[in-house]
Amino acid sequence: MEEGLDYYINQKGQYVFTEVYLKKRGHCCLLHCLHCPYGHNTNANAYSETEKSPDSIKNNQKK
Repeated sequence: MEEGLDYYINQKGQYVFTEVYLKKRGHCCLLHCLHCPYGHNTNANAYSETEKSPDSIKNNQKK
């Protein structure tokens, strides 16, 4: 993963995944990511930012 293309780190130090990365991953995690390309970021209770590290996402990737 490449910082700036796949993710950025917000002012709170949280990793925020970009639409580019989420599309490359190929499936939705249903966590209402800020840049969700699958339309799941419209929920009123959606997370404003994804609070996961790149390592935790790697472990959750579809095989």
